[in-house]
Amino acid sequence: MTTTHTLIHVPTDARRLWQEVVSSWVGLIAVFGLLPFLLISTWRLVRRLSGMTPGHPGFGVVWLLILSVLATALTLVVVVWAIWSTTRIPTRPVQSLCVAAIAATVWAATTLVWSPPRSRVVMVGAAVVSYLALAIGASFLGKLIAAGFKDQNLVLPAAVAAALVDYWGVYFGTTRQIVTQHHNLVHKVSVHIPSLAPGLGLDIGPGDFVFLGIIFALLHRFDLKPARTAMVMACLLAIAAVIPMVSPLSVPGVVPMGLAVLIVNGRSFKYERSELFALLYAAVMLGVGAAAWWLFHRGHAH
Repeated sequence: MTTTHTLIHVPTDARRLWQEVVSSWVGLIAVFGLLPFLLISTWRLVRRLSGMTPGHPGFGVVWLLILSVLATALTLVVVVWAIWSTTRIPTRPVQSLCVAAIAATVWAATTLVWSPPRSRVVMVGAAVVSYLALAIGASFLGKLIAAGFKDQNLVLPAAVAAALVDYWGVYFGTTRQIVTQHHNLVHKVSVHIPSLAPGLGLDIGPGDFVFLGIIFALLHRFDLKPARTAMVMACLLAIAAVIPMVSPLSVPGVVPMGLAVLIVNGRSFKYERSELFALLYAAVMLGVGAAAWWLFHRGHAH
């Protein structure tokens, strides 16, 4: 009678995978739920130790910026970690659709239907549940969309095209119009990173989570470099988040995400000459379309 060890290794790997997923989402819950209180406590401690007063020259500006940057960077790192670990779970398209639908229902119930009582703890708890439902639902929607990709050579152009479209949309296109005309709706469907100063906070929209779900699902499936991509992406996102804090410029979130995919996995994609020309034609058409849209709306504005 012979024995095999294959049945032992599979549950161990699965258990380790679920441990990573659970730990990453516990970390995300901790960040969403405890970060506002941690920021306020740290700010009070800094003021007490440094002896700063409201009349102090440059009262706390540097410390406000430092704490906001650290909070933003920490949140982005944990978000990327959570999506990276979640997309490692093998799921069928139907399963991804079911998870996305359940998460969307929970999000709608906690955000649009239920009005929590005026209790700080309950309000924070409701916000955490809403944020988690939004992140999970959008991530699994991304996994569902990723199931339609059959060739790994489509990953790079999809990432670059999404980055370009997101940049154009934020500055010239529909995203800018939606944010301007329906700010309250955009506020409800975004995850907000807390900040101690007005204007230093950061919002993560559902499109960012969907894109993360697509990219990491594809990187895992085609056995590319998802872990290294996650590390580079977290660094680039943190840098992009700091830019609007210290300058009037802003960088759409999908841009550093697509750039991370290009930097880490660029050499893993092999294209034939005809495919390169097709990508070039697509890029030219995309640029012409964006320019025409901008000129059309500029003419109507004047």
